[in-house]
Formats: sequence, C-alpha cells, structure tokens
Amino acid sequence: MSVENAKAFVEKMQSNETFCQRVMAISDIEDRISFIAKQGYIFEEDDIVQACSEMNVDPIDCAQGGSCIYCQMLPCFVIE
Repeated sequence: MSVENAKAFVEKMQSNETFCQRVMAISDIEDRISFIAKQGYIFEEDDIVQACSEMNVDPIDCAQGGSCIYCQMLPCFVIE
C-alpha cells in the first residue's frame, strides 16, 4: 500500500503544478512530510525509491523542470 501511495504522490507532483509548488514551498522537512501525509500520501523512503524505480522516474524529475522533489523531504537517494 505504501508503494502505491508513493506512486500516487509522484504522479501528483508531476501532473499538478500547484500541488508541486505547495509541497516545495514548505522548507521544514517535518512540516513537508506532515503536509504530504495530510494529503493522503503516506509512505517511507524505501517506498518512494521503489515507486520511482518501477515508474522509471528520475528522482530529480518534477513538474517544475528538474528540481528535486524528494531531497528536502527525505534523505537523498540515488536510483541506479
């Protein structure tokens, strides 16, 4: 279930510019994670890594033209 939530989050970040901007505007990591969870996207770091891998999404991809959507939310990671 968490991987599915992570996939849904990635899709929303890529398809909804307003949502992406709202998430990225939250500079405090804990506040960002809380906001994302309140929106119904509850997942762990491993889930987002797996979701990106399965979706063939680069973690530096974003609706905003290449800014990292995860680095400030979760510890940085690299998908090989």
